[in-house]
Amino acid sequence: MATEVANAATAHDVRRRLAALLSSKRAGQLTWLLALTLWIYVVVYPLCLVRYPPLTDLPFHAANTSILRHYFDASYGFKQQFSIDALSAPYMSFYALGALFALVLPIHVAVKAACAVMLSLLPVGLGLLFRGLGKQPLLGVLALGLVYNT
Repeated sequence: MATEVANAATAHDVRRRLAALLSSKRAGQLTWLLALTLWIYVVVYPLCLVRYPPLTDLPFHAANTSILRHYFDASYGFKQQFSIDALSAPYMSFYALGALFALVLPIHVAVKAACAVMLSLLPVGLGLLFRGLGKQPLLGVLALGLVYNT
């Protein structure tokens, strides 16, 4: 019984010290720096390694992004061939973001940039969920494990 009380006191002391460490301003800055570094390694770095990422449906998404980018350009004739139905396309936000990037970037770079932004929204959304649950929003960084996979 004395051992259980000692273990409970030790665990409580460890939790108190960890909470004090995480509540300091410097620890918060280091945590954000770690999260940013992890994000760059998981989301940005793989997309920068190759010209065309080996994703099965990325060429399909690039084509749709290019169509949306040039939809109102009469010289392409996409308006006569396709109709835009934003509510029936689950990837419309991805295509729209890619089309915006394609205004200033080549299409293959614009699609990779849009892909990076959309993959980055998963941890942000999970962080928002954790905040709503009264937990640390930085727990959303755990979602990077879902992004970084084969």
